[in-house]
Amino acid sequence: SDNVGVTQVKFYDVTTALIGTDSQGPPFEITWDSRTVHLDGRQTLKAVAYDQAGNTREATVNITVDNTAPAGSIKINNDAAYTTSRNVTLNLTASDATSGIDKMRFSTDGGANWTGWENYASTKSITLPSGDGTKEVWMQVSDKIGLVSATLKDSIILDTGPPPVISNIQVKDITQTQAMITWITDEASTSQVEYGLSSNNLNQKTELVSKLVTDHSITFFGLSTYTVYYYRVVSKDQAGNVSYSGIQQFRTDTPPPIVKSVKFNTITREIVDFQIETDYPGQVAVEYGDVVGNVFVKWTGWASSQGTYSVFRIQDLIPDHVYQYRILTKNAAGVINYGTPKNFTIRSDAIVLEDITVNNITTTSASFSAELSKYSPSVRLRMGTDPATLNFGILLSNTGTTFDGNIKYTINHNGLQKGTTYYFLNLANELNLP
Repeated sequence: SDNVGVTQVKFYDVTTALIGTDSQGPPFEITWDSRTVHLDGRQTLKAVAYDQAGNTREATVNITVDNTAPAGSIKINNDAAYTTSRNVTLNLTASDATSGIDKMRFSTDGGANWTGWENYASTKSITLPSGDGTKEVWMQVSDKIGLVSATLKDSIILDTGPPPVISNIQVKDITQTQAMITWITDEASTSQVEYGLSSNNLNQKTELVSKLVTDHSITFFGLSTYTVYYYRVVSKDQAGNVSYSGIQQFRTDTPPPIVKSVKFNTITREIVDFQIETDYPGQVAVEYGDVVGNVFVKWTGWASSQGTYSVFRIQDLIPDHVYQYRILTKNAAGVINYGTPKNFTIRSDAIVLEDITVNNITTTSASFSAELSKYSPSVRLRMGTDPATLNFGILLSNTGTTFDGNIKYTINHNGLQKGTTYYFLNLANELNLP
C-alpha cells in the first residue's frame, strides 16, 4: 500500500534476474517457474514496489524449491541370482535431498498392475508370480511434494525344481596318502566331499569348489596309509538346491607288501612250489634264472595273494642245478618292490611222493597211503576244502605211520565233516632251503 498509490511491482529471482512486472494490482502477483533456477533447496525471491512519486520499497520471501525426483535401488534377496521360493524379500534404498521420501509401490508384471502407495520402508516381502524362470520386480518411490522416481528394477531366477542328480561316482589314483573322487551331475553345481573314519561321523570336508560344473573332481591329500575312509559327495546348484550322495568307502594304499617268509615244497625233482607270506595282501611274482648267465630270464607273472599268502609252481627245473630267484611285490598303485636275489637247488636225491591213495573213508576220518621214492623219516601232506588254497590247509604229519620194506607210509586223519568234499596235494617233505 502507499498514500499516493502503488503503480507497479517488479519481481526478481535468486539470481536477481527480473521475473516480471505487475502494474494491474492490487493485488500484485506473478507466476514463477522454479525449474529455471536449476537449484533445489531454500531460495529467496524479491519484490520491489513503486508509487506515483517514484518511491520504492522491497520485500523478500523464502521458499523451498524441489524439482528433483527421488532416487533409489531395489535388490531381491540381497541381489541373489537364484531363489527356490516364490516368497522373497526386497532390499530397498531411497533418497530425496529436499522434501524427503514418503511413499513406495511395486509391480511384478512389468508395470501392468501396481500395488497401492504405502509408507516407505527399507525392506518389503513380496510373492513372485508362479512358474520357474526369470522374475522382475519394479518399484517407484515418491517424495513429500509428490514427485515420483523413475522405475527401479531387479530380477531373479525362480527355480523350484529338484536338486542336482549325482551319478557315476568313482575313486581314482589311490596312493598311500591321497585319492581322487570324481562324479557327474545333471546340472551345473558346486563340488565338495564330506569324509571321515566312520560312516556315522563324516567330520571332515574338502574345500568347497564354488565353480559350477557338471564333471566334478576332488583330490584328497594327507590321508593315512592303508586306512578305510567313508565319504559322500555334495553338489549344490545355483539356486541353492543341494544333493548328497549315499555314503561310500575306499581304502588308501600300502607300500608294496614286505615278504615275511618263503618256504619251498618239492613236488618232483623238476618242480618246486614257492610258498610266500607277506605282511599285506597284494600282488606277488617270482623271477628266476641261472646263477651264471641268464639271470631272471623267466618269471611267474603277477598273482594276487590269498590273504597274505601266495604260491607259485616252477617247473622244468634241472636237479642239482643252482638257480637264482627274487620275489617281487606290488601295491594297488603299481609301485614295485624288488627283493634281494637268492639261490635254490633241487637235489637229485630229494624225497618225492610218487603215489598216494585214500582208504578207509568214514563219515569223520580217512587213511592216506603214500609211496615214496626213497626212505624218509617223515611224510607231510596238505589238504582242505578249497582247491585254490591247499597249501594253506591242514598239515598232516606222519604220526602213527608204519614203514615197511616197500617204502610206504600211512597217515590217519580224524575230525572230518560228514558230507564234505576234501582236496589233497601230494607234496613231499618241506625243504629248509634259504
